[in-house]
Amino acid sequence: MRDQPIRLEREGCVATLTLCCPELRNAVTREWIDALQTHADTLHMDESLRCVVVRSEGPMFCVGADVKAMASNLDNLPAYIQSLIQPAQAALLRLASLPVPIVGLLRGTAAGGGASFALACDILIAERSARMVFAYPQLGTTPDLGLSHALISRLGSIRALQLLLLTDTINMDDAERLGLVQKVIDEADVEDEVKALVLRLIRLPSTASKSLFMAGRIPELSTWLDRELNSFLVCSGTEEFRSRVKAFAKGHRG
Repeated sequence: MRDQPIRLEREGCVATLTLCCPELRNAVTREWIDALQTHADTLHMDESLRCVVVRSEGPMFCVGADVKAMASNLDNLPAYIQSLIQPAQAALLRLASLPVPIVGLLRGTAAGGGASFALACDILIAERSARMVFAYPQLGTTPDLGLSHALISRLGSIRALQLLLLTDTINMDDAERLGLVQKVIDEADVEDEVKALVLRLIRLPSTASKSLFMAGRIPELSTWLDRELNSFLVCSGTEEFRSRVKAFAKGHRG
């Protein structure tokens, strides 16, 4: 049996979630979703937890959904997508509602739902060579996994829409300028930066600040996730979406 695509490790009061299926570019599969849900449930039961770090292995942080798997389910695409997005939303919401800070380390490319997942972190540190690719307009659909909420909450609705429609790839200097990432670090220094940040966070006397600030955000995020799902399902029933999924999958074989 293949190892879980997300690994949970503990060191003292710090937990690390590592996306560890680089052969699939850390794609959001059913196994990925199940692992995230299981680990999030485990962390919610840990009263000694003070901080969570999210990171990845391989050249892709997370490619998002496996479009080739979508292309294999064209005859029942809306139902297939719903069966994937709904539990992914639940797992993401469960992780985001943890009462401790979540620090993301972005290396490589975060695409589609992978970008959404990265932006769900409370604090995102990026390697200078990393990038974000939203890709939803190119597929003929709308964002999922909270991306619209993440962009609007940071940029406002007009700038968020402009960024989504007009930007193919976001480099980290631009991401930092826009407030999508908190800090951009050279590759040689990024590990030390994350360690120093985590040490600073766990030395704080209380994690109550996150619970206070998230009291309104989590219900709001849940509402946005429902809106995103409904919009995505409408798009997934169109011939344009089907044809773009087929073309994308054909162009990314191997």
